[in-house]
Amino acid sequence: MRVARLLSLNLFVFLAFACLQFAAGGCSSPSAVRRYTSVSTAAGERFSEIANDLPGSCQRRERYHLFGQWQSDLDSLDGQTAEACAKYTRAAPRLVAAHRVLTRYLAALGKLSAGDLVAYDKPLDEFAKTLVQTDMLGEDGIKAVKSISEVLMEAASGGWRRKQLGAVIEKTNPDIQNLTAVLRGIVAEDYAQLLESEAEAARKFYLGKIRDHREEEPLTAVLVYEKWRKEEDAIESRREAAGAYVKVLERIAAGHQDLYDHRSELDSKDVKKLVLEHVASIEELVTNVRVLY
Repeated sequence: MRVARLLSLNLFVFLAFACLQFAAGGCSSPSAVRRYTSVSTAAGERFSEIANDLPGSCQRRERYHLFGQWQSDLDSLDGQTAEACAKYTRAAPRLVAAHRVLTRYLAALGKLSAGDLVAYDKPLDEFAKTLVQTDMLGEDGIKAVKSISEVLMEAASGGWRRKQLGAVIEKTNPDIQNLTAVLRGIVAEDYAQLLESEAEAARKFYLGKIRDHREEEPLTAVLVYEKWRKEEDAIESRREAAGAYVKVLERIAAGHQDLYDHRSELDSKDVKKLVLEHVASIEELVTNVRVLY
């Protein structure tokens, strides 16, 4: 019995010492960090819908323009539309991949907070190495993507664990802030402008058709009007989804900033409260980013 008690005492002392050596936050893993990364990663899955609708909105706008002055066959129309929207068609998959770097990083942060290993992501590594500048992502976005990818590869190859969590947050925070700002700008400005020009092109097209038919074929004019209203509703829904996702990105950035500001006390009650407020906001916002495309 005495031997057992001594072993238990030694085990207790060992665990206490291990906790002191483990991380500034203590023995317990920061559950709020895992919650934040899980919710943020899930929300990020909706970005691809928005990015892929950049060329989609552009193409719909161009078709309205070309249908309004119909002088060519369908093949010619498709070719003109593709040419006019080539910039967005090229950019969309790169934007999706750049955003995936963000979500992979958030998932890795969750793994580290749980004491798990970060897995090597070969496609992500290859994408970062071959990334070249696009007009939409810009130099800041590309630099951030490459820097975040390098940290992820370093974490995977080095077998990083929970004790490196604060250091990872510290190292990546400037790049997370830059990347989320670039992505917010694309959604809030570029995509919003495309939707606005699509709405204007639709308005001109449908009003022209209503004027053409309102006297001789009033029923056709009514049907055209109803079709126009449906198109307007769809565009407005996309606007709302885009606006909600801009706020999601803002919350992801703010949450990471809070983790950075309190990186030496990630297990504290105050930090958990701060982070969980971002989690609740992201969960509420993401319900508005519905599958629309």
